[in-house]
Amino acid sequence: MAVEHFLPSAIAHFEPADLIGALTTGIVMLDSDLCVVYANVAAQDLLAVSVNQARGKPFLSLVLEADSLGVLMRRAVETGETLSERELSVQTGPLGREHRVVDVTMTPLDSEFDRKYLLLEIADATQRQRITRENELISRLDSSRQMVRQLAHEIKNPLGGLRGAAQLLERELHEHLREYTGIIISEADRLTALVDSMIGRRARRRRR
Repeated sequence: MAVEHFLPSAIAHFEPADLIGALTTGIVMLDSDLCVVYANVAAQDLLAVSVNQARGKPFLSLVLEADSLGVLMRRAVETGETLSERELSVQTGPLGREHRVVDVTMTPLDSEFDRKYLLLEIADATQRQRITRENELISRLDSSRQMVRQLAHEIKNPLGGLRGAAQLLERELHEHLREYTGIIISEADRLTALVDSMIGRRARRRRR
């Protein structure tokens, strides 16, 4: 029987810590008291703190305004569940001056001597949320433009009828009463021009 030769996997040439450190997703290891044990480079950038500054500190002291995250982290440690929180708004950096929106996945880990740890995967969702909000704003603007066009149509049709009726009435009235129909026709023309100018401005903006 031929002897099978097994070549070592390419991943075996790298240390696990180096692989974790190279990830663009923030990785933070917490102990059972939810204090920082380790943070990779991406997590340090995201939290605006070095691993030496973070080690031993409660994780919640590094991410302000994250009370709901604290509840979930304790639940994950106590129950062994893997939990996630999406688009969590936090304040990071010195004095919490940097606002971030993050997605967090919490995975409980058991080690020897019955020690419990919590692995956090933190992804920066700030840009994604900004893009989503911009798309929502564009959609609302498009809806507003459509509503204005429909409103303009609904306004101009009665104005045209009103102006035509005033012109017909003007022919039947004595000259001293035609001043009133003249006012009606003038105001109808003014409102029609106003509606046209509104639609015209929006059309020019779309072409730019």
